[in-house]
Amino acid sequence: MHTKHRYALPMGEVLHNVYRIQQVLGAGAFGITYLVEHINLHSPSVIKEYFPEFAIRQDGQVQPPNADHAELFNRGLSRFFQEAQTLNKLNHPNIVKVSDLFKENGTAYFVMPYMGSRTLLNWIESHSTPSVADLETVFLPILDGLHYIHERNLLHRDIKPANILLQEDNTPVLIDFGSARFVLDSASPMTRTLTPNFAPIEQYGHKSEQYTPALDIYSFAACLYQAITRSLPEAAPDRIPHDTQMKLADNAAYRQLYPVNWLAAIDKGLNVYANERFQAALSMKEAFVNPHTVSSPLPLYTTVMDAPETTQMPPQPHTTEYTPPPSQPKPTPKSKPEPKIKPTAQTKSSGSLKKLFGRVVMLGIFGAVGLGAYPFVKTWLSKPPVDKPYRSTVELTLGKRKVQYTGWLLNGVAEDNTGTAQLKFDDGTTCTVGMSNNKRHGTGTCVYPKGSVYEGAWKDDMKHGYGKYTPTKASPILTYEGGFVQGKFSGKGMMKYKNGAVFVGEFAKDNIKTNGKGEMTGMLGMNARCEGTFTSTYANCQFKQGNSVIKFKGEHKNGLWHGKGELITLDNNTQTDHYRGVFRNGDMVKVNKPAPEPSETDTPPETIEEVPADTPPPAEPPVQQNNKDNVNNLF
Repeated sequence: MHTKHRYALPMGEVLHNVYRIQQVLGAGAFGITYLVEHINLHSPSVIKEYFPEFAIRQDGQVQPPNADHAELFNRGLSRFFQEAQTLNKLNHPNIVKVSDLFKENGTAYFVMPYMGSRTLLNWIESHSTPSVADLETVFLPILDGLHYIHERNLLHRDIKPANILLQEDNTPVLIDFGSARFVLDSASPMTRTLTPNFAPIEQYGHKSEQYTPALDIYSFAACLYQAITRSLPEAAPDRIPHDTQMKLADNAAYRQLYPVNWLAAIDKGLNVYANERFQAALSMKEAFVNPHTVSSPLPLYTTVMDAPETTQMPPQPHTTEYTPPPSQPKPTPKSKPEPKIKPTAQTKSSGSLKKLFGRVVMLGIFGAVGLGAYPFVKTWLSKPPVDKPYRSTVELTLGKRKVQYTGWLLNGVAEDNTGTAQLKFDDGTTCTVGMSNNKRHGTGTCVYPKGSVYEGAWKDDMKHGYGKYTPTKASPILTYEGGFVQGKFSGKGMMKYKNGAVFVGEFAKDNIKTNGKGEMTGMLGMNARCEGTFTSTYANCQFKQGNSVIKFKGEHKNGLWHGKGELITLDNNTQTDHYRGVFRNGDMVKVNKPAPEPSETDTPPETIEEVPADTPPPAEPPVQQNNKDNVNNLF
């Protein structure tokens, strides 16, 4: 929503004799929203003016630009007024309340209480890894609000973080029910207004009678998905026919942070098919509250997730108009009535003789062709069908490398969404994977010559989405499981080391993300991991030990404290111990209290050569791909 509009009313103008305009809060496709002050009570309110984007303001009056738009404008104005009357009857703490409604300046206005400008989107931006308690406080009341409006046969139809206000105590309030949006949907079935990434597939179609509460549940689940992953779910049309949306319950990193029933409930709410989602808001709430409500199998890997490389929020999609292609009725071919012939012994025998004679003739033809024409006959017989998938073994080129491919093809191009296509490279690499347009796409497993293995999602012939990587025996890393972006560790993931240590947190470009949040073992034998911010070599974290809080600042390697560092013990927020020195594999080997405080620019002592914990040995790095020549670097 934009905060500027060339037809917006000026500051200071008074509406309905009592509401003085203070500023423009936003402008969308169907209206302008103002912050106003009651001139007698001096209390703030919000007023929304019906102003579809095609309208103009002339001599102070809002009107359609020409006669062609008059009917649509008036129909929208009428429905805007009716929907405001409906919202005025609603009374729920999580649903915006319409307190006044009036017509003026050739259009309509409705008044709502001013609850500040902090939205759920602002909250998501400030909570990179929200706790379950945070999610319960902010999201579960929204389901109560949805249950309330669904019971009254109302749908919101544009739930997204920007349309959820948060009050000072984090109570969520659903706003912007999109009154004008309803009239354009119903009056002109060729036009749909929706927000990509939050709208389910049924909103892209013609049949509004297919809208059910599952529509709002999909959008709600998309908000939760963004809150947890800090990335947008894939747009619904891109998930058909091959659904590449990652399942949160399959991701080991998210399972470390959130209960499986929460993740499985979000996955179910985001199902691309409406009948596979929760059909009621309270059913979804029950799935969050009761761990046994939703069962979710946990396969080893799933499909593509565009994991964020940074903690910056992706650009938010705007509500847009979508014009679905017209559905064409299939013509019914006219067939001539066939004469009814009663079969007789003679006709049956005649048909059998004809079939037998045909087979004999064909055999005679092939026999007469002779051995000299055999190559031609073989080619004719083996010629692949046109525009029909067929299974074969052929040689393909992936990037700059030749590979033997066994799987489904369409017009000579590898198209295999079963995930069972076989690839064999000259260097010994083998893959069982999905294919699209001669590129690895979907899910699959590749085993490399030196023993490393990747199991997970592919996109455009790159590891992309959720996956599990097992390096060579020489690597200090046991496994990495989490997000990949263009072949590199990115997003949230879990790295296990062969020394028993673990790091769970944010990754970017094959390393622990600079200043990313996470938790690390630090010292073997501790009951709790050290939580805080990390770089590839530096940690600033803390953990609890009994009633004490232990803080660590310093260098790390392979999931353990290694290099310069310091430990600070706090009891009841009072410092009781302070050690500074040198650590090796999680143990302090040298105490040096006068030493200067460590910083991220410090280098380890010469006797302790620092190597980034998440960098495998030079012999075979986990991923060294780039966009220019991806395939050559994979193997």
